[in-house]
Amino acid sequence: MILCGRGAGRNVLLSLALSACVTTSPEPSASGAAHVPLASPASLAADSVAILAGVAAYDYALAGSFAGERVRVVTPDRYAAALAGQYPAIAALKDKVMRAAFAQAALAGALVEVADADVRVSEDLQLFADSRDDVSFARTVQDVEAAWSALRRLAALLPRDDALGSSLARGASWSVTVSRAPAFAVVTAPYATREEAVAAARRIGSVEQIATTSPFTIRVLTTADRGAADRRAGDLRDGGIVAATLDTERLSFSRAGPDPLAELWREPALDIPTQEGARRANFVAGGTLVVSVDGYAYAFGDTGTPRWRVRLNAGPTFVTAARGGQFLAVGGQFVQVVTNEGQLMGTAGRLPSSAAAAVWVERRAVFVAASQGPTGKPEGGGGAVTALNLNGKVLSAPFPLVTPAAGPALAASPARDEVYIATTSKGATDIEAIRPGIDEKTRALARVDGQVADLIIDDAGTFAVLVTASGTYRFRPGTADPGATMERIGATARDVAFDPDGTLYAVFADRLVAYDTGLRQRWSATLSDGRRVLAGRRVVVQDGLRRVVVADRGTGATDELASVGEIDDVAVSQDGARVLVLVDGRRAVVFQLP
Repeated sequence: MILCGRGAGRNVLLSLALSACVTTSPEPSASGAAHVPLASPASLAADSVAILAGVAAYDYALAGSFAGERVRVVTPDRYAAALAGQYPAIAALKDKVMRAAFAQAALAGALVEVADADVRVSEDLQLFADSRDDVSFARTVQDVEAAWSALRRLAALLPRDDALGSSLARGASWSVTVSRAPAFAVVTAPYATREEAVAAARRIGSVEQIATTSPFTIRVLTTADRGAADRRAGDLRDGGIVAATLDTERLSFSRAGPDPLAELWREPALDIPTQEGARRANFVAGGTLVVSVDGYAYAFGDTGTPRWRVRLNAGPTFVTAARGGQFLAVGGQFVQVVTNEGQLMGTAGRLPSSAAAAVWVERRAVFVAASQGPTGKPEGGGGAVTALNLNGKVLSAPFPLVTPAAGPALAASPARDEVYIATTSKGATDIEAIRPGIDEKTRALARVDGQVADLIIDDAGTFAVLVTASGTYRFRPGTADPGATMERIGATARDVAFDPDGTLYAVFADRLVAYDTGLRQRWSATLSDGRRVLAGRRVVVQDGLRRVVVADRGTGATDELASVGEIDDVAVSQDGARVLVLVDGRRAVVFQLP
């Protein structure tokens, strides 16, 4: 006797059970309390295409990772985590197929074939989540291709549906080819626990894989050379590690198809291994620039290929690009102008201590950087503001400007000649402006209570925002009396940024708030540990040490970029399309926003 109904078997058993149900059982009563409208075969096909397209896109990315590529790749851990949500989706689809087949006897076989294929993919994904190895991935690739074939057969039986055909063609366009070659693996005897296996792997040194489920073996080496494998196994045994050489296959993966940006924009578009000790990074014309703690600057092309390396001064605190990214100011206590081709311009300008930041004053074609005094306290000496032109020449008097010891915040706008300087003394912040290369002294604008934390100005030069310990304020720097326009927005923000359209974004510990030009709140989004905000195609927020949140500029709806490590720096390209996240002091990861 075959039981019919929900959950009646999986894979081949599912097909057999459903066939029996279709031929021997009546359609469930439409008057039942638990009745759910039947899904049409076309909608079921569309649902399956959507599920498989998501898997196929991640297959494309993981195949690139296994092949050692850097563009549009994901790690096995991320692959497993990102696709875990497909398990319930496939289970729900299977249940819909079971019900729909009662009403579509002519299509029941094709529908169940699709459901069977999807279930096999789900099982493959769950097995991969346990093993995270190339063998499990190869099985997934094979079953995904079988699922596409089943979908094509179902689609051929349905009335013409251009939308379904288009989505099926796109999903199936990402292909992964698995190549197999004889090989020999050096594998240890199983350990009682994974912790013991991990400890043994540390003793061994270089290993390929530690099993995540029992038996907890260690794969030390895979090679086409039987002699090399036997020698390595012998060395391990001599060192007290029980190991043997096993006949196996070496799997290799290649991929083809269009860039799955729409499906994978939350995943890295480019993952660049950098020099250890990487601290600051930014986009430059033709790629990215990463500066390490020892002062070396490394440039990489748009595909992650190393381009050049130059030696600067140690202890970098910023990388600031001019408009277009052909010139950059890089520095800490010493500020140097560098071209996007690696040419050092002029000599480094020196500050009393490491600069907090630098700004690009476009209409004057100069970089301006500032720092606090040597100790940050009055008795240790004052801070300073220095300016360098594109030839790397340090501007003369009145530069370097001497500031109070606590150091200034700087801001500049492409619409104005001035650099704006906010400094604190005696518990209050003074805002001043100067046109580099023109003015002989600064011009006072306003004074606000509290220690300065941040200063920004919008691209139009209409509004500026000052953040101090007493709150967040907005004023109009271009008016005759900017102090008279000062408005308190609210509490002290952790970071602020202007959108090109004038929208103000303010980050607090627990939220991101967007204000229109009338200072009306447009939306807010919840955060756990808001730290930085940058404006791009979406609003980019560093939320804690490992999390980057992106918010829709119009609605505030949030998404999260894949966590790739502990964050050292975040930058947004000048066109707003890319996000650069420097992590773990050794990886520069680029995301492409839709």
